[in-house]
Amino acid sequence: MLKNFTKKKIKIGVVMLGLAGVGRVNAQTELATVGPPATSIRLPQLVEGGGDAAIVRAIQLGVRYPKQALRDAAQGQCLVTFAVAPSGQVCQIKMKYSVRADLDTAVVQAVRQLPHLQPAMQHGRPVACLMSAPVTFVISNPPRLPRHPLPGIDSVHVYTTVTYMPVYQGQPGFQQLSADLMVEYLRLSQGTGCFVPRYGTSVVMTVGPSGTLYDVRLLKDDKTEMAALEAQFGDQIAKQEPSEEEKELPEACVAQVAEAARHLPRLTPAYVDGQPVAMRLLLSIRMPRP
Repeated sequence: MLKNFTKKKIKIGVVMLGLAGVGRVNAQTELATVGPPATSIRLPQLVEGGGDAAIVRAIQLGVRYPKQALRDAAQGQCLVTFAVAPSGQVCQIKMKYSVRADLDTAVVQAVRQLPHLQPAMQHGRPVACLMSAPVTFVISNPPRLPRHPLPGIDSVHVYTTVTYMPVYQGQPGFQQLSADLMVEYLRLSQGTGCFVPRYGTSVVMTVGPSGTLYDVRLLKDDKTEMAALEAQFGDQIAKQEPSEEEKELPEACVAQVAEAARHLPRLTPAYVDGQPVAMRLLLSIRMPRP
């Protein structure tokens, strides 16, 4: 019976490395390294190096798909946040967006098992910083979609756990969706004064039962997490006055992102028990690399 579980896998789509008060740095898992931020801060990394992609890989290897979740074909996205202390110890682990209890626990355990890291460095001294990791649970051989699906479930209910993940343009994962969203946003925002943060930004949206994208919101930093970091480490935390490029998007620009999402092709929606449903989706958008 256990052999069946070895054929399943999880996918960590994106890990966002968020520095306290500085902005965010996004890293796709297939990247070996990510260019250093144009600030005085060096991001945390494993003792043996490898950049933030190595931390992504360590979390990915540490997550174990719970057996009951596999039996239930449960899939979805969650967001875990944690701090890296000046000592390099991982602490203050918190689920910001949940999938379901057993999947959340698997992610928290994987983060808790991270080894001591090289801490963030600023002005030649170690400092504490916040990090966040959106984790996407995907079954490699998901159940087939019904040939004649039932009518969609009322989109007022937004699911976090589904038995079939949304699909964009026939491709697994959401990297192409993020890229197309950015291209359309840039096209619509020409001459409007809207900008793209230097290290990208993250949004939460809903994929409806018909495959349309709506209810786009900015994924904002939790000020209570920053306050807890300051309470524990005082002034030994990563800080910097953000430039205009590093400020979070104003509401007018978030509205432009929402408009761009409405222009994109429809997705194959998420399914639960043979019915298309509305599902929450976390996406990172960033400027394309030259």
